[in-house]
Amino acid sequence: MSQLSELVGVVAGDVGGDGSRQTQCERIVQAGWRSFDLFVVGYRRGEPLDLLAAPLSLAPQLALVALAGALLASRHWVYARSFVAGIVAYVLASIVKHTVDAERPENSLRAGDPGWPSAHSAAAAGMAVIVANERFPALVRLGAVAGALLVAWSRVQLLYHTVDQVAAGLCLGAGCGCVVDGICALVAANNSKRKQQ
Repeated sequence: MSQLSELVGVVAGDVGGDGSRQTQCERIVQAGWRSFDLFVVGYRRGEPLDLLAAPLSLAPQLALVALAGALLASRHWVYARSFVAGIVAYVLASIVKHTVDAERPENSLRAGDPGWPSAHSAAAAGMAVIVANERFPALVRLGAVAGALLVAWSRVQLLYHTVDQVAAGLCLGAGCGCVVDGICALVAANNSKRKQQ
C-alpha cells in the first residue's frame, strides 16, 4: 500500500482510531471494493506533468457533458453523432476490457482493474473522428485529433495505462467513430431519397 499512497493526490482523514492516515483509494482497495470514478483522477504529488495530465485525463467525460448541453441547446446533428460515438466507444472498450482482463501498469492506482483497451482514449478518439470528418476549420479538426492524443498521453503519464492499452483504445474509438459516422450518413442518404420520392 505504500506505493499506492505515494501516487494519490488527495489524503482523506483518519481511519480506525490508530491515527494512521489513508487515502480514499487505499480504503477502497483494503475493503475489497471497486470504485466507479467517472470524474475522479489520481496524480502524483510533485510531478509537474501529472498536474497537466490530470485535467486532460478527464477531457472525454467533460466533452460528453458539453456535447449533451450543445445538443440540447442547438439540436445540431454533429453533436449527437459525436456524443453517440464517444458513448459507444467508451462502453465497447469497457466490455472488451472486462472480457480480456489485462493488467494495468505496475504501481497503477487502478491495480487489479483491467486495463486493455483504455476506455478514455477510445471515447476521445470516437468523438475526434466525428469532428475531424466534419466541415469545421482545419484548426478545429486538428485540435480534436490532438485532444484525443493528449488524453491518451495523460492516461500513460498518470500510470493508468500502458502505451499499448491507449493505442488499442485510440484504434477502437476511431473505428467506433467511423462506424457511427457511416451509419448516420446512410440514414441521412436514405431520408433524402424518401423526401425526393
